[in-house]
Amino acid sequence: MPAINHAKVVMAETYKRLKKSNSDYQTLFNNAPISLVEIDWSDVKEFIDKLRFSGVDDFDHHFETHIEDITHCISLIKIITVNDAALDLFKANDIEGFKRGVGKMFTEDSFGPFKNQLVAFANGELSYEDKNEGIDLEGNHQAAKITAIVLETNNKPWSRVLYSVEDITWKKEFQRFKEENERKYEQLLQTADEGIGISDLSSRFTYVNKKFTEITGYSSDEMIGMSIFKLFDEDKEDEIKEHIKRRFSGISERYEIEGVRKDGTKGWVLLSASPIYDEAGQITGSLGMVTEITGRKMAEQALKEKEEKLLESEQLYRMLSENSENVIAIVNKKLDITFLNDRGSKRLGKSVAEIIGMNACELYDKKTFSKVKRNFEKAFRSGREVVYTIKIDVKEVKRWVEVRIVPIENNDGKITSCIATSYDITDLREEKFFSESLNEINDLLNSSLNFKKIFKNVLPRATEILGTESSAFFERGNNAWILRYHRQGDSSKLPVGQSFTDKELPIASIAAKTKLAFSVEDASQGEQFRREAMEKMGIRSALMLPLTRSDKVIGVVCFCNHTKTQQFTERQLDFSNKFAASLSLSFENARLYKKEREENKLSLALNEINSAIHLHNDLDKVLDEIIEKVGNAFGCDVCALNMRTGDHWVVKNIFGMPREIVGSSFSDDEARTAVLTHETKKTVVVNDALNDDRINVDVANKYGIRSCITAPIFMGDSMIGVIDCLNRSATYTFSKTQIDYLNKIAASISFALN
Repeated sequence: MPAINHAKVVMAETYKRLKKSNSDYQTLFNNAPISLVEIDWSDVKEFIDKLRFSGVDDFDHHFETHIEDITHCISLIKIITVNDAALDLFKANDIEGFKRGVGKMFTEDSFGPFKNQLVAFANGELSYEDKNEGIDLEGNHQAAKITAIVLETNNKPWSRVLYSVEDITWKKEFQRFKEENERKYEQLLQTADEGIGISDLSSRFTYVNKKFTEITGYSSDEMIGMSIFKLFDEDKEDEIKEHIKRRFSGISERYEIEGVRKDGTKGWVLLSASPIYDEAGQITGSLGMVTEITGRKMAEQALKEKEEKLLESEQLYRMLSENSENVIAIVNKKLDITFLNDRGSKRLGKSVAEIIGMNACELYDKKTFSKVKRNFEKAFRSGREVVYTIKIDVKEVKRWVEVRIVPIENNDGKITSCIATSYDITDLREEKFFSESLNEINDLLNSSLNFKKIFKNVLPRATEILGTESSAFFERGNNAWILRYHRQGDSSKLPVGQSFTDKELPIASIAAKTKLAFSVEDASQGEQFRREAMEKMGIRSALMLPLTRSDKVIGVVCFCNHTKTQQFTERQLDFSNKFAASLSLSFENARLYKKEREENKLSLALNEINSAIHLHNDLDKVLDEIIEKVGNAFGCDVCALNMRTGDHWVVKNIFGMPREIVGSSFSDDEARTAVLTHETKKTVVVNDALNDDRINVDVANKYGIRSCITAPIFMGDSMIGVIDCLNRSATYTFSKTQIDYLNKIAASISFALN
């Protein structure tokens, strides 16, 4: 890490300058924002010299074969002192507690790095850097990056070895989380209902899931590297090559094809194939998703044979059609209905007697009428089966149907009528629509790790999919629901950053408790408290989706209607729950990515600030530069350094507001967070300034303060001022990383002032 390397150089150089002044050195050591430990290795030096005198020249081999000497060296080291940051890191109450517990910190994983350090020092190196696994004094596992430097001294050699320790446990956790997610994705692929296969440019498999092997009969090992042509008869080769050619031209397609299993049996599959691109946009292979449809094809063939037999006897067909779940009608050349089964009568809401003799086109509106007439005329003219889909009203509900028109010939071979069979495919279309929509949503989620872009890209599309008028995201924080995003509709009247209690937004609380999608189809009905809250926000119907992280609700997405009620279907609720799970995972990935970037940015800024302290002698110039760097790195609107003068707080340096404010003074009542920081000697965090008694509301309104964080500045043991970071645009939840960073900045400023 840049901050650690810089600290190593600074501490080594500063030690040379300050070794004559023990008090200055101790002040720098204790207030350093990084964990530092000073250890006496002089006894270890004498022991190694004895080993060298006894003839040992390969210390790496010696310590590898004499573990007891490593243990002995551990017992020889003496802790001289540790700074506050190191005590916090290793969970020690004081230096004596650290010394007593240092032996507990060594684990089996610690021996390797310690042995390497012994070898490095024995071979004449004066510095050492490695990663170490150990535990703190509370028994918590800890991963750390350790840097050791042998300092110059007039005493015994190696009597002062300075260590800096960086906690990298979170990096290990992040890697574990990443590996766990990859394992889950692999598990998802292996448990999918469809066969999934990936082939390269030579049309050989590079990946297949378990379902794919079950469909083909081959094992995974047999299929990897196998040509896809082996799964088909030779007479299918040209057809397969044509599909491959289309794939490598960037065309995705879906088609049915008959294949050959390992045991030689044949079966039908529905194949959805798409090209795979690399980061440069070049096609590198093909992705295929395979669904076994042999049973369906057999059923279709059986149905076809059955229909052919039924055509031999119209009366027999009439008898069988009455038991069909589909609408079956016979229409003559004038398009008059001559037969309708009972299912058709019930579906249309009229008796058979009322419908017989009607023109088939009269059952539809003008737009649909034209399409129906055109397809019947095509069937009569061509003598071939015609298939088309239409959308109709069934008892005031829109339904999609697939119509198959089969011409009927008389004994003379002339077409006299057609049989029309209507299949309700609404459920299949909805299932396909929501499945494809979820894939589209996941593609959008995977396209960015930025919170704002995720909202901008995903919520508008999800609003369209669910057919609502608006959408909004409320973040859970400080026992309230904070509006972070909204799109169109009446919700746009609400300002971003506004907070709502559980009573003001009761449906969010219900969704949070159940951790499932919760819908209100008609806000004017139901419990009075909920009805009043919904009416106040102008909501007629709504669907709430809870977002979770580690089984904890972090917010809700609300899809609202302001002018209509809406009945949400089971498929919409199922889509919503899956959408919420995907969005939660995307938020977590974005949070981790933001945390990593934030830590890197703040670490670099801390490095620059420490450099500024050492490079400049002009205190005001140093403080101005620090305040500006803190404001930019922190991402806040205003950053200020306020000093305690008499019984007031005076602005000494400021960033993000006019310079005229410098010199302004504030009473204790006006600067309540500064007073609280002074009393507790701890950093004070206020995420919602307008709803927190620790902030003077008049001051917050005057300067537009929505959230703030205040850290103490010390001169010796006395607190002499504070550093404030303010947000003016919206409420903001400060992260632990930001709080730790500001504490380190405050320590650096205290050092500069001292």
